[in-house]
Order: sequence, then C-alpha cells, then structure tokens
Amino acid sequence: KQAQVYTSWARLIAAHGFVAITMESEVNRVQESFTEFFNYLDKNGSRHHIDSRAIGVQALSANCREATSFIMSEHAFPGIKAAVMYYGMMPSGPFRHDLPLFFVVAGLDIRQDNYLGLWAEVLKNKSPWTITLATEMPHAFDAFSDTEASKRVIMATLSYWMNQLGPVPPSSNQPSPERAIVA
Repeated sequence: KQAQVYTSWARLIAAHGFVAITMESEVNRVQESFTEFFNYLDKNGSRHHIDSRAIGVQALSANCREATSFIMSEHAFPGIKAAVMYYGMMPSGPFRHDLPLFFVVAGLDIRQDNYLGLWAEVLKNKSPWTITLATEMPHAFDAFSDTEASKRVIMATLSYWMNQLGPVPPSSNQPSPERAIVA
C-alpha cells in the first residue's frame, strides 16, 4: 500500500469522483485477505460513503494473478462490477462472462508466447474484456513513463472506470411505438 504507483493511482481515481482504497494483503493469506476486506466493505462501506454494490478492482503487475483469481472465483464478492489489470502475467481461465475487465498489456513485456491464449480464453468464456496493447511501453509504464502514449492508456483506463461504475446519463430519446416494437 506504500508503493508509489498504487498511491498515485488511488489519488488519480479519487480525483475523478470515486472512493479509492489501496489494500495490503498478508503474503501467505492473499485470498483470505481479499475475502476479509470485501466482507468489511459489505458491512461498513456505507459508513465510508462506499457503495458496496458497485466496486471496481484494479491490480498491477504481480498482484494481477491473485486479484484475477479472486474476482473470477465463485466466492468473489458480488458487489465487484468491473476490474482493471495492468501488465500482469496472463491469468488463467475460466473467466466470468458477467464481469467486465480492462486488461492492459505492456508491449515490452511480451515474450514469444506469454499472451497467445488470452484472447481465445476470453472468447471461449464470452467474457466482456477489453484488451489494450500499450505498444512500446515498458513494464510499470504508468509509474515511470511520462509520454503521450502512456498518458493515453491512463486516460482510457479512467474512461473505462467512468463507463463501468459512473452513472449512466438519461436517454435523450423520446419514447416511441417504433422503438418499443424493435425492443
């Protein structure tokens, strides 16, 4: 929770109107730590102005494997509505078909075959994933690369959070019999 990249992401997300929490888990009890944390949010979230029915999970690097394992499991907290994973190793499926996930691959992390099966697994499970390749970006580019390209990926991530967890604007279309027929 002290790593600069986690605290800077939390500040950035909070600056866009969301509550951001950086948690630390016990090394030998990662999955249990997640369960305890989300149980706490379920019971106490409203005290902290957190809607525990609309939670997003973001993980970076080595933390992606454990976070993805948790959010894809049958024991995942039901209030998790979206996720972002940055430059982690390819997670193993099966993936949920009801959880949108934004997966960012750092282009310079790609080796011969470390992501080859990802899209096939996403399609097999009909998972609502967005996979973004941060071309020519190094591992941890969001913390160490102040380029236009890295800023665009960060902006896309913020947009993703707004689209997944932000309020949906009301429709400007007037009700019509034609729309009802099509629906």
